[in-house]
Amino acid sequence: IPKRFLKDLKTPGPAQAFFICLILSAMFWLVHRLNTVYTLTKVRFAVNFKNTPYRKRPLKQLPEQLELDLKGTGLSLLWLTLKSEQPILQIDFNSLLHDDAYEKFTLKPEAIKVDYFERLNIIVKQIYPNQFIFSAPGKYSKIIPVKIPLDLQFKPEHDLITIQYAPEYVRVWGDSLTLLACDTLFTNGLTHHQLEHDIHASLAVIPPDTTLKIDVQFIEVDVKIGHWTTIKQHQDVELIGACTDFEIHPKTVQVLYKKLEATHRLTSKHDLKLKVLSNCQNAGHKADVFTATVPENCKVISILPSQVALIPK
Repeated sequence: IPKRFLKDLKTPGPAQAFFICLILSAMFWLVHRLNTVYTLTKVRFAVNFKNTPYRKRPLKQLPEQLELDLKGTGLSLLWLTLKSEQPILQIDFNSLLHDDAYEKFTLKPEAIKVDYFERLNIIVKQIYPNQFIFSAPGKYSKIIPVKIPLDLQFKPEHDLITIQYAPEYVRVWGDSLTLLACDTLFTNGLTHHQLEHDIHASLAVIPPDTTLKIDVQFIEVDVKIGHWTTIKQHQDVELIGACTDFEIHPKTVQVLYKKLEATHRLTSKHDLKLKVLSNCQNAGHKADVFTATVPENCKVISILPSQVALIPK
């Protein structure tokens, strides 16, 4: 350096030296910060999809933008945010991971190919959303049970005998995802009060989803109504147990019971079985009579006498 130039330089004062050091420190700090690696979250980019699955519809509408978590130096991320025109992401479904069972496509970070990111050494860490699910209308089917909402009330001394409907199961056609959530097929409700006679109804099937197709439109329902009939009859008593060398007295008892019947016919004696249990210590004593077999829709009211004597032979 020429001596003449050195003579012209003046030693900076304390204030000037302080500001020079401050500026240098800020510059070093800025350089350090710009070279530090950061993660920038939820940065939005426009997206263009191509080669979408043929004749399949997305479960949700494909987004117009994707959000990316980006990793890079402060300088590269700064250049990206200052860029006036952001790159448009190009997503090719042919290059995505595909799950055939549910028509699900997964977008991995490495599938994002942007030249601008590569030049700035920006790495894609995460993508939102990163899964796209499609379904093929009418491609799949399954058999689903039918359920009928019932509100039935009966007149006094009347009750339900049986309710039958056909078909009990219905085949439903649709896309796999909608079928996966469909496990029961409902009809319109059946509502009747003060019932005393049998009824027949055709109930419309309620489609669980507008995209599903059902092979039947109506369910035929038959409801059988019965009347509680009071029946009094004599019934033989059967001896059971370890000791059978006894005679029963009386051998026949009177049974009073109610039976729900579609007609007022009397129940056969063979439908109801009464028994008495014996052992070797109750000779000459009495034992309780109990019902061993009770007909369907039958209510035993009383047994007279309720005990019988066991007399040794």
